[in-house]
Amino acid sequence: MSKYDFTGRVALITGSSSGIGAATAILLAKMGAQVVITGRNVNKLENVVKQCAEVSPTGLKAVPVVADVTKEADLDRLLATTVQSFGKLDILVNNVGYWQLCPITSDDYMQHFSHIMSTNLLSAVYLTHKSVDYLIKTKGSGLNMSAYAMTKSALDMFTKCLAVELGPKGIRVNSLNPGAVYTDAMQNSFGMTEAEGRDLFDKFAADYPVGRVGEGVDVANAVAYLASNEGSFITGTNFVIDGGHIAANINVKGV
Repeated sequence: MSKYDFTGRVALITGSSSGIGAATAILLAKMGAQVVITGRNVNKLENVVKQCAEVSPTGLKAVPVVADVTKEADLDRLLATTVQSFGKLDILVNNVGYWQLCPITSDDYMQHFSHIMSTNLLSAVYLTHKSVDYLIKTKGSGLNMSAYAMTKSALDMFTKCLAVELGPKGIRVNSLNPGAVYTDAMQNSFGMTEAEGRDLFDKFAADYPVGRVGEGVDVANAVAYLASNEGSFITGTNFVIDGGHIAANINVKGV
């Protein structure tokens, strides 16, 4: 039996064709939610749809939307599909994230900077802006995935500002700060093979106080708690799920 009950609630999760986003969609589906998932890879999305249906108590099928979050028209279509399908939105999880190592001395630095800003920050700001009216109606919850570098730090402050502004309207907004969580997407963003990615994360695990790196479900569990009725007194926080990364002052230089 699931710890939290999301029966009748609708959750929209960006970047949910793999990794943390997929784990979150599957867990919320297991807890009874109707989930809308999005990504750019049709096959990966269909795989998540299948897993959500398998764990859903009533066999609910996730709604997949192929979209590029850097395009406002795609975000509009994503939200419209959600509302047209279910008539409401209860939980918005701005999970999508992109990592690119690029020194400021690089000739194409601004190109990378613009893409990262559009993916990690602007998509969350735009989708939240468009979703607010629906979240007000359901007294819903917004969650922003924030983990690394300037764009994600900006999400933390955006979260705090929204919590203050939207709290009187019945909306709670929190951000989640994961430590090292092994996913295929993270491995690929580093340009590594699976073996190289595992080796890197094994090194993290050796230094982590809990003795391991995170899995997608670790973060998904935190999302579920913050979005649940049990988390109703929590808003404007940066919820750290890092296995002791910060406490141990672990250095990721050179990754």
